[in-house]
Amino acid sequence: MFLFVVFLVLGAHIVPVFPNDLTAKDFWKPLCRVAPGIPSPKPTCVERFVEPVSAGYYHTCALTSKGGYECVGDRQSDTPTLQLPKDTSSTYIQVSAGYQHTCALTSKGGYECVGDDGQGQAPRTLQTPTDKSSTYIQVSAGMYHTCALTSKGGYECVGNNKYGKAPKSLQTPTDTSSTYIQVSAGSSHTCALTSKGGYECVGDNGEGR
Repeated sequence: MFLFVVFLVLGAHIVPVFPNDLTAKDFWKPLCRVAPGIPSPKPTCVERFVEPVSAGYYHTCALTSKGGYECVGDRQSDTPTLQLPKDTSSTYIQVSAGYQHTCALTSKGGYECVGDDGQGQAPRTLQTPTDKSSTYIQVSAGMYHTCALTSKGGYECVGNNKYGKAPKSLQTPTDTSSTYIQVSAGSSHTCALTSKGGYECVGDNGEGR
């Protein structure tokens, strides 16, 4: 069974339309399902790993159904057994494993990181958009930089900006009638998907990347 989410573009805002009155939190976490062989119309929900899962360079992390995340792999990424938001009234709704750091998006629209912060890629304080009227709706941890998508359709980055891969100022599409709906931070470049079905990149273009 696949869950489709439609993004409506209203002005400079991204408005996600979720089926069956689901919320953004439900999109990141699958609904509970009836266990096979159990003759009951009601699903049974248990504490378990749920989507999404993120594979980094040396480690892999996955969300739990209770709003935390756990990781396996190289402990240099500094991820304890269970990681929870500093704000206990919030939960994590997305996690991204990078090179030697991990960042997670909170249900209140910010993100927090653990691991190697040698180049500013894993800030210890809660990160929120420069524009305080917007929130972050997705985060992507790269090698030495991290980028986050805003609810108004742009993205911002922290960390190493060699080759211009991690612009600190808000990035918006070349086509001002579109918005970004997803961002991905790589090793030495960053790419973002537009609401019109294309993508744009910044950073090192060696080998045509």
